[in-house]
Amino acid sequence: MSERQRVANQRNATHSTGPRTEAGKRASSRNALRHGLGRDPLADVVLAQEVEKLARRLCAETSGRGLEQARVLAATIIQTQRVEAAKLLLFSRLERAGEDDAGASGMSTEDDADSINEICRELDRLDRYAQRAASRQRKAVRDFLS
Repeated sequence: MSERQRVANQRNATHSTGPRTEAGKRASSRNALRHGLGRDPLADVVLAQEVEKLARRLCAETSGRGLEQARVLAATIIQTQRVEAAKLLLFSRLERAGEDDAGASGMSTEDDADSINEICRELDRLDRYAQRAASRQRKAVRDFLS
């Protein structure tokens, strides 16, 4: 890399400081959660342990069906629970936002409305993960029981 290119990169890097608005900062702070939901639970050490325990329990309760199929099913169950937990967090945020609106003046301010709209958009985005998790879970149940 030339000296000129290095200086240009440093200059350009000063322009890339991340989100500047409050809405942008809020959205950015939730990226890890949102993107983490698309990740396979087996890729996370703690979740993999939960998957393994659940898989062994499923095998024990079903006369020793295949452990590998039980792992797949357990991973889909854990994934569905994670999506539902994320939805519950958003619903509680929505409820608090509604309580704040009613408690203040009985009228919603523009910021409050924006906050509520953002939460609703996030709930819509979570539906993608919920649908995918449900679809995988249905297939895993069929495979496990066949």
